[in-house]
Amino acid sequence: MSEGEKPRIIIAGKDAPIDDIRRRAEATRVSPFETLPQPITGPEGEDWAPWIVKSRKEVEDIKNDVLQVEIRRLARRPDVMVTQDTLTGSYDNIDRLVREKEITQEEADPWQLRIVTRYIELLGKDKKGSTIDKILEALPPSVAAGAVHFADELAERFPGAVSDFIKKRGKRSEEGKAPSEKKEGVGGKDEGGGPPERPPDGPPKEKDDLPDDFLKLNKLILSDKTPEDKRKRAMEKRDKMWEEFTKDNPGFVKDVTQTLLNKIRDSNWNHVKDDVRNLAIDIENEARMLGILTPETEGMLRAAIAGEALRISVIGFDKRPSKGTPQDASWLASQGQSEDGLKLDEKRVEREAFFPLGIEPHDFVGASAPKEFEPPTPEELAKLLTEKLAKQAQGEEMTDQEKREYMRRYAASPPPNEVVAIFQQGRLKIFKDSWEESVRFLDITNKEQRNLWALLNMEAFNHGIIANPHARWKGVIDFWMTDLRDATRLLPGDQLEGNREGIADTERLIKAMMAVSASARVMEITSGSTGKYATYMAPGDREGPDLDKADEWSEFLLHDDAEKLARVISNPLVRYFYTRLLSDAGYEDLTALAGKDNLTYKDILAVEKFSKDKARGVGEPEAKKKGKLIEFLRKRGLKVDKKVFEYRGGFNGYIEYLLTEDEEVRRFVKEHTGGDEVVAWSAAKLACDAFLVDKYTQWEFDMTETQAKTQNPEKWDSTFHKTDIDYGQLLPSPGWGGNPLTAMIQPMFLPRHIKRVWTGRDRAILDLADQAFHPPEMEAVSKLRPKVLVPSMVVHLKDYVRYNDALWIFLGGSRGQKIPQWTSRVMQEDLPQIVDLLDQAYGIKKPNDEPNSVAFKAVTAIMMARIIQCKTLAAAVESSRPGGSDYSKIIFDPENRDRPFLEVMQFLWGPDLDAKRGFLASMAGGRTRFIFEGSELAEFALQDTHNLLVTNDQDPKGRGVAQTVNTIGFVLDVAKAFGGDKGSRR
Repeated sequence: MSEGEKPRIIIAGKDAPIDDIRRRAEATRVSPFETLPQPITGPEGEDWAPWIVKSRKEVEDIKNDVLQVEIRRLARRPDVMVTQDTLTGSYDNIDRLVREKEITQEEADPWQLRIVTRYIELLGKDKKGSTIDKILEALPPSVAAGAVHFADELAERFPGAVSDFIKKRGKRSEEGKAPSEKKEGVGGKDEGGGPPERPPDGPPKEKDDLPDDFLKLNKLILSDKTPEDKRKRAMEKRDKMWEEFTKDNPGFVKDVTQTLLNKIRDSNWNHVKDDVRNLAIDIENEARMLGILTPETEGMLRAAIAGEALRISVIGFDKRPSKGTPQDASWLASQGQSEDGLKLDEKRVEREAFFPLGIEPHDFVGASAPKEFEPPTPEELAKLLTEKLAKQAQGEEMTDQEKREYMRRYAASPPPNEVVAIFQQGRLKIFKDSWEESVRFLDITNKEQRNLWALLNMEAFNHGIIANPHARWKGVIDFWMTDLRDATRLLPGDQLEGNREGIADTERLIKAMMAVSASARVMEITSGSTGKYATYMAPGDREGPDLDKADEWSEFLLHDDAEKLARVISNPLVRYFYTRLLSDAGYEDLTALAGKDNLTYKDILAVEKFSKDKARGVGEPEAKKKGKLIEFLRKRGLKVDKKVFEYRGGFNGYIEYLLTEDEEVRRFVKEHTGGDEVVAWSAAKLACDAFLVDKYTQWEFDMTETQAKTQNPEKWDSTFHKTDIDYGQLLPSPGWGGNPLTAMIQPMFLPRHIKRVWTGRDRAILDLADQAFHPPEMEAVSKLRPKVLVPSMVVHLKDYVRYNDALWIFLGGSRGQKIPQWTSRVMQEDLPQIVDLLDQAYGIKKPNDEPNSVAFKAVTAIMMARIIQCKTLAAAVESSRPGGSDYSKIIFDPENRDRPFLEVMQFLWGPDLDAKRGFLASMAGGRTRFIFEGSELAEFALQDTHNLLVTNDQDPKGRGVAQTVNTIGFVLDVAKAFGGDKGSRR
């Protein structure tokens, strides 16, 4: 090859033996690219498979949305990813629509016929369709039933054994039963001979058979469209599944039960329902990590615990003290409930509660709720009614004073926890006399009082007055907006005109404050789980997040609106505490935060330089060192230089120190708030929240020396806890279990530092994975379009979730179990899903981003190339270890054990290894159009992938250990050449 000539892939003819391809590949440096692969186009130039879709109009004419989505999904899959399992799944999905009467059989027939036809074509390619025995063995029951149903059409299409099979089955199956459902004796001599039938897999199933997995079964139970007899059978099956689960896992269920009982005992009636329900996700995640959940039982633990939480709530409301009194309706309303709502919840309990704890919650809850209602005594009520009736009989109205007395004594329930400060111009002013001891009534026309309204309400949200703020933030801000808008609406015209802009500013401020604090409160309870974070920020109707709310609720979310953060920090009180916090965290140049009334996010980003020595108080007096932020976040009991630094309460402990011990802060608070520590606490907490959701993750990453641990773990372990170099885990709050943003800096943080897998020289695999999901090249692209994924909650929620979903699919669990796997499911489902998620997070942008999106398409191509390279290296390493042949059963499909690496090559570069088909071609063409061509980094990663696969295919039993070590060493050199993973400075 002449100098400067671009490497080209070596492709043999279709009839050339694979050994010849190997020899030629070894002799020449191979590049997987000959030309940019072109997509296979369907009708009218669409990237659709022509075997299923004949024209665009044909798809558009499908009336049922679910069916249309199913056909589009199937039609857009590259040929290499249309497997027998895929076809069976699509066939069954359409069958389900027919059974549930969503579509007619006539609407389903044309699509099911094409699916059955394609299935038989695949059997022919696999040489499984040569005899009737093979057909019987290969066809799943549902598709076999389809073959019988379409006997005439298929008999004309397929000659020979296939035709004979279909004709025979068609004649004997006028009722349309699948081969596996025939009775004994069918197919014997009386039927004209032939091989005996395969015995049925199990007893005949009912026509409306219930699903076997819990999620589908539970959906059936909860649906109001389900007939009651079917619901009853579904509930019986669910209860049996739960009974079997408890028998199979008695120790785990016992621990769960005790955990729930402890939580109930430690809760009060204000919190118990949410406390129990919030355990559900954590417990199910733990079960998943322990490996005791199967695909069939997925979601069952969450539903069981959530159902019990609902039952406890219903019991609590049933024993409410206001029950049976005239004031019951108003009390229920203050709790967000009603009689109709209670009846609905009772109905839900019948359906949803199937994990009875065997206790009476009312006798078990540790503490009662604060006194919420005192009904009048019978004597007081009789006196009041007598007076009122007497006045009505005389035609007299109650005086204003009497009305106020009535409201104070009898009609007004205690204020909801959300009501801490309200505007006196709104309708809630009628409660002023009865609430004046616990609620501040403020003037909406006064700028200082509007600001006070915002800070007082945020203090209630952040300081424990409002229970479970992470779960209730949206309802709380809605309540405050109602108060603000109601008071605005009732203002006289002359007062409104002069305050309109000021009131609008207050609305923007309180929304921004809630956006920042809501993200912070949710971060605190996620234990590092992105899914849990997204579920609380954008809750769905049932389980999991509804990402459409990222757009619907955009005015209330910090995500994709960094200027909300700047607006909060621009508040004078908040800015003071934020500046002080940054100084105590070690940041050096804070001039960007001074000199202007309204900050921008660019001003906040300008503050990025900080000193670890300053953050630790090196060289400063002990009195000053005591107030450093790091001293309040240390994990309890961490030993450094034979001293024990105790955890001092996280950010709340830091705030308490500032307000009670720091004389400079105390003077400022007295001067600017009149000594109002409630207002000062609120401003300080908002400053801490602003730091937590934005700069904290990068600061924590650097302060804990995580990068040093990553680059030289052996040296690091030898000095751990012996020098003042490590601060261990930092805890912003007492219940902190992990940071959901850390993966944005180091994607492999969890398997690398928490689970400690792939250690020693094998850490090169994690290094490659880090460079795949956090490519250093992203720094250059970020200059073109600033809104890249950074370790801050200012990123778009959808992009943040999709990125982390892609990462979790790649890992397959906290220990990275799926990294080395190349099973059919990984190739046909996981990798295409990762492509779609990364493309949505980085590649698909608005039209006016077009010049920049091209750059992102190149970066996503590098990301996918490194993901493939990483998985190949991991598979090569694992399969070459002693006992690797047994482990290969997990890495690859068992039926592909003879030449599994060849199977991977064909998946990537197509069955003929010509790069014109296969997974790489589908990424470069079709919807994603990743830019591989001309990218040296992407081609380098795929070159290495190709070499690893070819080398391992030569020796199916695996390479020698020396070869493996050499490859690992080579990749370590590559990792250094890439510049390592430095994160994104904030």
